[in-house]
Amino acid sequence: MRLVPLVMLLASLAACGGGRASAPEADAVGDTTPAVEGAPDTTYPPPRRGAVIARSASPGPLSGAWRARAGVCSDPPSLQLLGRSDSVDVMILLRLPARGSATGVYAVAAPEDTTATPRTARLGVQEVMYRDLAYRSERGTVELNRLDQLASGRFDVVLREVTSQDTVRYLGVFERIRVDSLPASDCQAAARDVPPGVY
Repeated sequence: MRLVPLVMLLASLAACGGGRASAPEADAVGDTTPAVEGAPDTTYPPPRRGAVIARSASPGPLSGAWRARAGVCSDPPSLQLLGRSDSVDVMILLRLPARGSATGVYAVAAPEDTTATPRTARLGVQEVMYRDLAYRSERGTVELNRLDQLASGRFDVVLREVTSQDTVRYLGVFERIRVDSLPASDCQAAARDVPPGVY
Protein backbone atom coordinates (compact mmCIF):
# COMPACT_ATOMS: atom_id res chain seq x y z
CA MET A 1 0.00 0.00 0.00
CA ARG A 2 1.45 3.36 -1.00
CA LEU A 3 -0.07 6.36 0.78
CA VAL A 4 3.05 8.43 0.20
CA PRO A 5 1.75 10.59 -2.72
CA LEU A 6 -1.13 12.01 -0.69
CA VAL A 7 0.96 12.05 2.48
CA MET A 8 3.35 14.29 0.55
CA LEU A 9 0.30 16.34 -0.33
CA LEU A 10 -0.06 16.84 3.41
CA ALA A 11 3.40 18.26 3.90
CA SER A 12 2.83 21.50 2.00
CA LEU A 13 0.13 22.62 4.40
CA ALA A 14 2.51 22.15 7.28
CA ALA A 15 4.75 24.65 5.59
CA CYS A 16 1.80 27.00 4.97
CA GLY A 17 0.92 27.13 8.32
CA GLY A 18 -27.23 8.12 8.26
CA GLY A 19 -27.99 10.39 11.36
CA ARG A 20 -28.14 14.13 11.76
CA ALA A 21 -24.81 15.67 12.70
CA SER A 22 -24.38 18.32 15.33
CA ALA A 23 -22.24 21.31 14.42
CA PRO A 24 -18.50 20.94 15.19
CA GLU A 25 -18.70 24.04 17.42
CA ALA A 26 -21.15 26.93 17.63
CA ASP A 27 -18.61 29.35 16.12
CA ALA A 28 -17.10 26.78 13.75
CA VAL A 29 -19.83 26.48 11.16
CA GLY A 30 -19.00 29.57 9.08
CA ASP A 31 -19.58 28.22 5.57
CA THR A 32 -18.42 30.78 3.01
CA THR A 33 -19.37 28.78 -0.08
CA PRO A 34 -21.86 30.59 -2.31
CA ALA A 35 -25.43 30.47 -1.01
CA VAL A 36 -27.82 28.07 -2.69
CA GLU A 37 -31.54 27.68 -2.30
CA GLY A 38 -32.71 25.38 0.46
CA ALA A 39 -31.30 24.47 3.82
CA PRO A 40 -27.85 22.88 4.11
CA ASP A 41 -27.84 19.08 4.32
CA THR A 42 -26.32 18.21 7.69
CA THR A 43 -27.00 14.48 7.58
CA TYR A 44 -24.27 11.90 7.25
CA PRO A 45 -24.29 10.07 3.92
CA PRO A 46 -25.30 6.40 4.06
CA PRO A 47 -22.27 4.14 4.60
CA ARG A 48 -21.03 1.55 2.10
CA ARG A 49 -18.53 -1.22 2.87
CA GLY A 50 -14.99 -0.41 1.79
CA ALA A 51 -15.71 3.22 0.93
CA VAL A 52 -15.32 6.77 2.17
CA ILE A 53 -18.45 8.77 1.32
CA ALA A 54 -18.51 12.51 1.98
CA ARG A 55 -20.38 15.65 1.06
CA SER A 56 -20.29 19.31 1.83
CA ALA A 57 -23.30 20.66 3.71
CA SER A 58 -24.03 22.82 0.64
CA PRO A 59 -23.88 21.25 -2.84
CA GLY A 60 -20.42 21.34 -4.34
CA PRO A 61 -17.66 19.43 -6.11
CA LEU A 62 -16.14 17.91 -2.95
CA SER A 63 -18.96 15.39 -2.58
CA GLY A 64 -18.34 11.82 -3.62
CA ALA A 65 -17.63 8.19 -2.80
CA TRP A 66 -14.18 6.65 -2.93
CA ARG A 67 -12.77 3.14 -2.59
CA ALA A 68 -10.51 3.56 0.39
CA ARG A 69 -7.30 2.18 1.85
CA ALA A 70 -6.16 2.43 5.44
CA GLY A 71 -2.92 1.77 7.24
CA VAL A 72 -1.65 1.83 10.79
CA CYS A 73 1.72 3.14 11.93
CA SER A 74 3.26 1.97 15.19
CA ASP A 75 5.63 4.92 15.64
CA PRO A 76 3.91 7.20 16.25
CA PRO A 77 0.64 5.30 16.76
CA SER A 78 -1.57 6.59 13.95
CA LEU A 79 -4.15 5.63 11.36
CA GLN A 80 -4.00 6.95 7.79
CA LEU A 81 -7.08 6.59 5.62
CA LEU A 82 -7.01 7.52 1.94
CA GLY A 83 -9.72 7.79 -0.70
CA ARG A 84 -8.64 8.75 -4.24
CA SER A 85 -10.43 9.48 -7.50
CA ASP A 86 -9.72 11.28 -10.76
CA SER A 87 -10.89 14.62 -9.39
CA VAL A 88 -10.97 14.57 -5.55
CA ASP A 89 -8.71 12.92 -2.96
CA VAL A 90 -9.51 12.66 0.76
CA MET A 91 -7.09 11.79 3.56
CA ILE A 92 -7.69 11.37 7.28
CA LEU A 93 -4.84 11.15 9.79
CA LEU A 94 -5.70 10.08 13.35
CA ARG A 95 -3.14 10.18 16.18
CA LEU A 96 -3.98 7.02 18.15
CA PRO A 97 -3.44 6.62 21.89
CA ALA A 98 -0.35 4.55 22.79
CA ARG A 99 -2.45 2.24 25.01
CA GLY A 100 -6.08 1.41 25.46
CA SER A 101 -8.95 1.50 23.03
CA ALA A 102 -8.46 3.51 19.85
CA THR A 103 -12.18 3.96 19.26
CA GLY A 104 -13.86 7.19 20.25
CA VAL A 105 -13.97 10.84 19.25
CA TYR A 106 -10.89 12.61 17.87
CA ALA A 107 -10.89 16.42 17.92
CA VAL A 108 -9.52 18.10 14.81
CA ALA A 109 -6.23 19.83 15.57
CA ALA A 110 -5.98 23.41 14.34
CA PRO A 111 -3.66 23.76 11.31
CA GLU A 112 -1.17 25.84 13.31
CA ASP A 113 -1.04 23.22 16.11
CA THR A 114 2.16 21.23 15.58
CA THR A 115 2.00 19.19 18.78
CA ALA A 116 1.78 15.42 18.42
CA THR A 117 -1.15 14.92 20.78
CA PRO A 118 -2.93 11.55 20.85
CA ARG A 119 -6.66 11.50 20.00
CA THR A 120 -6.35 14.34 17.50
CA ALA A 121 -7.32 14.29 13.83
CA ARG A 122 -6.35 16.02 10.62
CA LEU A 123 -8.28 15.83 7.38
CA GLY A 124 -7.31 17.05 3.93
CA VAL A 125 -9.18 17.21 0.64
CA GLN A 126 -7.61 17.93 -2.74
CA GLU A 127 -9.70 18.79 -5.77
CA VAL A 128 -7.95 18.37 -9.12
CA MET A 129 -10.07 19.53 -12.03
CA TYR A 130 -9.69 22.70 -14.09
CA ARG A 131 -7.80 24.16 -11.16
CA ASP A 132 -6.21 22.56 -8.13
CA LEU A 133 -7.79 23.34 -4.75
CA ALA A 134 -6.58 22.13 -1.37
CA TYR A 135 -8.66 22.09 1.80
CA ARG A 136 -7.55 21.31 5.33
CA SER A 137 -9.60 20.73 8.43
CA GLU A 138 -9.80 23.59 10.89
CA ARG A 139 -12.17 22.22 13.52
CA GLY A 140 -14.67 19.49 14.13
CA THR A 141 -14.43 15.82 15.02
CA VAL A 142 -13.68 12.41 13.57
CA GLU A 143 -15.42 9.52 15.33
CA LEU A 144 -13.65 6.16 15.10
CA ASN A 145 -16.19 3.40 15.80
CA ARG A 146 -14.05 0.40 14.88
CA LEU A 147 -10.35 -0.34 14.46
CA ASP A 148 -9.08 -3.89 14.11
CA GLN A 149 -8.59 -5.51 10.70
CA LEU A 150 -11.23 -3.01 9.53
CA ALA A 151 -11.83 0.67 10.29
CA SER A 152 -15.22 2.41 10.48
CA GLY A 153 -16.30 5.86 11.57
CA ARG A 154 -17.58 9.26 10.51
CA PHE A 155 -16.53 12.89 10.48
CA ASP A 156 -18.06 16.36 10.73
CA VAL A 157 -15.46 19.05 10.09
CA VAL A 158 -15.02 22.55 8.79
CA LEU A 159 -12.55 22.72 5.90
CA ARG A 160 -10.71 25.86 4.77
CA GLU A 161 -9.39 26.20 1.22
CA VAL A 162 -5.71 27.09 1.44
CA THR A 163 -5.61 29.87 -1.17
CA SER A 164 -9.07 31.49 -1.13
CA GLN A 165 -9.66 30.87 2.60
CA ASP A 166 -13.28 29.85 1.83
CA THR A 167 -14.74 27.46 4.37
CA VAL A 168 -17.16 24.58 3.99
CA ARG A 169 -18.74 22.15 6.42
CA TYR A 170 -17.89 18.58 5.35
CA LEU A 171 -19.62 15.42 6.59
CA GLY A 172 -18.72 11.85 5.79
CA VAL A 173 -18.50 8.21 6.74
CA PHE A 174 -15.98 5.41 6.23
CA GLU A 175 -17.22 1.86 6.59
CA ARG A 176 -15.27 -1.37 7.07
CA ILE A 177 -12.08 -0.21 5.35
CA ARG A 178 -9.37 -2.89 5.35
CA VAL A 179 -6.45 -1.87 7.57
CA ASP A 180 -2.84 -2.79 6.74
CA SER A 181 0.38 -2.17 8.65
CA LEU A 182 2.37 0.56 6.96
CA PRO A 183 6.15 0.49 6.50
CA ALA A 184 8.13 3.11 8.40
CA SER A 185 8.73 5.12 5.22
CA ASP A 186 4.98 5.66 4.82
CA CYS A 187 4.68 6.80 8.43
CA GLN A 188 7.02 9.80 8.19
CA ALA A 189 4.26 12.37 7.79
CA ALA A 190 2.47 10.96 10.83
CA ALA A 191 5.74 11.09 12.78
CA ARG A 192 6.00 14.82 12.06
CA ASP A 193 2.26 15.26 12.71
CA VAL A 194 1.94 16.81 9.27
CA PRO A 195 -1.47 18.29 8.60
CA PRO A 196 -3.19 17.28 5.38
CA GLY A 197 -2.91 19.56 2.36
CA VAL A 198 -1.45 19.87 -1.12
CA TYR A 199 2.17 19.75 -2.23
